[in-house]
Amino acid sequence: MFPSVLHKAGPPAWQRLLKVMQEIAPLELAAPWDNVGLLLDCPDETQWASFDTTKKMRLFFCNDLTEQVVEEVIARKADCVITYHPTPFGKMNKITRHTHIGRVMLSMLTNRIPVYATHTSFDCVTGGINDWLLSAFGSNIVADTVLPVEGLKGNPNPAFGFGRVCDLEKPLSIDDAIGVVKAHTKLPHLRLGEPMNANISKETKTISRVAVCAGSGGSVFKGYRGSKVDLFISGEMSHHDVLELNQNGAYVLLCEHSNSERGFLPEVARRIGEKMGPDYSVEPLISEVDRDPLRVA
Repeated sequence: MFPSVLHKAGPPAWQRLLKVMQEIAPLELAAPWDNVGLLLDCPDETQWASFDTTKKMRLFFCNDLTEQVVEEVIARKADCVITYHPTPFGKMNKITRHTHIGRVMLSMLTNRIPVYATHTSFDCVTGGINDWLLSAFGSNIVADTVLPVEGLKGNPNPAFGFGRVCDLEKPLSIDDAIGVVKAHTKLPHLRLGEPMNANISKETKTISRVAVCAGSGGSVFKGYRGSKVDLFISGEMSHHDVLELNQNGAYVLLCEHSNSERGFLPEVARRIGEKMGPDYSVEPLISEVDRDPLRVA
């Protein structure tokens, strides 16, 4: 993307927000197939020119910008949407009312509400979504990157990349590890894949080394199959990926795709509020409608 270009247009508050987004989730870290950054550039310039320390900018945070979430955005009078997953995600040849993405974009444009997506730029940055997911096991954990960013010229930090892996300060039972993840993500249910080796059981195997990847972890964990990781945590993985890890003696814990990501939104809102500085005040609006499309029936 082109952050230097994006910062040159619009009122100072708008320019400042775009600069902050680039600081906390650098666009150059995103995967080449991803659609991140400013997706819909339609701020109400009169409104944005009026923001200061007394008039708060209402920033709306969601994981997926669905039609139902758009209704909430409008009802809560948001000034900008910051979504984790891009909408649109892939290439669009036309924007019409005949597709749900078309209706989403037309509604946002009509109401002059800009859309900014972070996705894999927040996956790869240090302190991003994967570090948040891993922090379920403690705030002082030192983690390594599972899959470093490749092809980034002048990569300022070799720790940038997808997924995280770490050694726990104190081994846990699998039941305790499940409880930790449930508490951190605020999820009542998770899916568990168990080792298939007859010599491994809850009583004999403890969790000392953990790997995480928010969203979909199958390809990210590929290089760690057969390694000494005891527990792999992700949103979703294919049947065969889970089977292989279980055959190699590891546990797999799945939250569902967006459930492994959504809990990070309040942290994003907090960081933006801090980074906007003393000249602006932010009112964060965390979506109450946004949810994973799958549930336990």
